Amino acid sequence: MADYTIIVINTDPICENSVENIISGVTACSKYFIQLNPASHSKGPFDIFLNSINTTPLYDNITREQFLAGVTIEIQCTTPTPTPTITPTISITPSITPTISLTPSNTKTPSVTPTKSTTPTNTPTRTKTPTPTITPTVTPTTPEELDAYLFIEPVNLNADFSDWMSGSLFRGFSNGIGPSISATTFNDELNRYISFSGWGTTAPQVRTAKISQNSGGFDEYGNLIQAYLFKTHEVPAYITTGYSWYTWVIPNLNTNRNLVSNIGVNEYSDPTALVHKALS
Repeated sequence: MADYTIIVINTDPICENSVENIISGVTACSKYFIQLNPASHSKGPFDIFLNSINTTPLYDNITREQFLAGVTIEIQCTTPTPTPTITPTISITPSITPTISLTPSNTKTPSVTPTKSTTPTNTPTRTKTPTPTITPTVTPTTPEELDAYLFIEPVNLNADFSDWMSGSLFRGFSNGIGPSISATTFNDELNRYISFSGWGTTAPQVRTAKISQNSGGFDEYGNLIQAYLFKTHEVPAYITTGYSWYTWVIPNLNTNRNLVSNIGVNEYSDPTALVHKALS
């Protein structure tokens, strides 16, 4: 078992300080989710180290908004190195046929006037062709990114969803009754809901966001990439008119069986100022 210290440093020159959190008894790969308390007035930016501030930081110069969203710390976790597939070298060896040499001879042909004639004979020679060598190419692979699915249900289509869900107490989110809390019934109802025939026609097309299998770096909208959470996704304003229900459906295998507890939202086209909504 080993002890580790997570060190968070507020690099704000006005109020520079650090906080340490000691984690004891780590024996295997462990992941810890940490975030800034919303009640804190610390502005950042922040650096996060493991065990010593004299090492390379796990996270460097992250903003207050990014720290409010939270980051994942991995301890004793290693990423397996992809094993290259080696294609054996095929050597093509040509078969060499012995060179046949024909030696010309002088032949006297009797005639009225004796004439000495020499008939030259060309000796064919086979040229060796260099043996080609095939060099294997090693292509590095990255973990496959899986999907989270966004279903947008316009309120004005409540009658369409009610007809589609006929026979179920749950008839779409716009009709007042949510899905069952029974696991079996919930699965039946949600499978019926997501198979609605109007997605992409009367209702908006189902949208997808990529789920990274590794933590590190920033997505195209400037937010931290965290393992098993979907990346920032933008929904264009023209997709719907009026009120709509936005429902994310995320297969638990795509999140390594982790549960998503909140989702950041911003209605004013500012992806770096997400407001986190707790999920019920």
